[in-house]
Formats: sequence, C-alpha cells, structure tokens
Amino acid sequence: MVMEILISSATSAFVAWYMTTRRSPTIRARDFAVVDEMGRVRASLGMGPTGPQLEIGGQTGRFRILLGMDKGIPKLIVGDEQGNDRLILANDVAGPSLHIVDSEQRTLLSLQDNLADGGTLTFYSPNGKPKLMIGNVGQQPVMVMYDDNGEATWHASPNGKRDSSAKTKARALQKP
Repeated sequence: MVMEILISSATSAFVAWYMTTRRSPTIRARDFAVVDEMGRVRASLGMGPTGPQLEIGGQTGRFRILLGMDKGIPKLIVGDEQGNDRLILANDVAGPSLHIVDSEQRTLLSLQDNLADGGTLTFYSPNGKPKLMIGNVGQQPVMVMYDDNGEATWHASPNGKRDSSAKTKARALQKP
C-alpha cells in the first residue's frame, strides 16, 4: 500500500513537472473558428482574400466586426446586422481615415489625416456627394461648401481669397 502511494505520488510529480517545463507546440492552421451551441460560426481568425483577418459575428451569423489587413493596409470595419459596412477605420500611406457610411455604402462623414497637408472633416449628403469640408488643404486651414453635385461653390481661407489650387485639392480630398 505504501509502495503504491509512493509510485502514484512520484508519477503525479513527474507529470506535473513535465507539463510545466515543456515548450508549447506551435499550432498551424489556415483558419480558426469559434462556434455557438448551434454550430454557427460566431468568430473566425484566418487568411481572408486580401490578408489575415479576425471576424466577429452577431446574432444572425453575419460579421459585425472585422479587423484585418487589406492589401497591406490595416483596417477595422464595424458592420450592421445585415452585414453592411457602417464604420471603416483604415491607415494607408496617405494617413489614417475614418468613414461612416449608410446601408447603401455611401459615405456620410469622413475624417482623414492627409500626412502631407493635415486633417479634413467632410460631411456628405444622402446622395453620397460632399456638402461641407473643414480642414487643412495645402497646409492652410480652409472650409469648402459644395452643391448637390459635389462641386465646390464656396471657399474660405485665412487670407480671404478664393484659391483655385485649394479648390482643386479640396475636390481631390472629397473621395474616401
């Protein structure tokens, strides 16, 4: 009986030592999926079509949060229950940007940091055309108002002059 207790204790001690001192193996896979009690995928980590990504799904099974790389550009996308992108945060070579979009994927608001000139905040109309842009263009603070077609109609800058180069740059910055 004593011998059995000693053997059992020694075996337990050896197993505990072995489990705590060995290196964990690297797990390699193309995708990992987390499923709910019904077997529906609720989250996944894997390689997407444009790079690695983490997707977290909602109650319907459609993704609600996507964090990943899109052709070398890090992105965070938050979707609605129908799976439509609604908030897009990205950081590309031009600088970081945040876009809020409607269910038709039209931009409603964008905040962009153009590393060369500075940041801009642009409000869009329901048709997806810019209506108001406030920010830095050509390293100068400006405010530009647009008509229903997205054409600049009014422009203000510190020097009080209408600057056609700033208008051209403002038009170039209106697209996400």
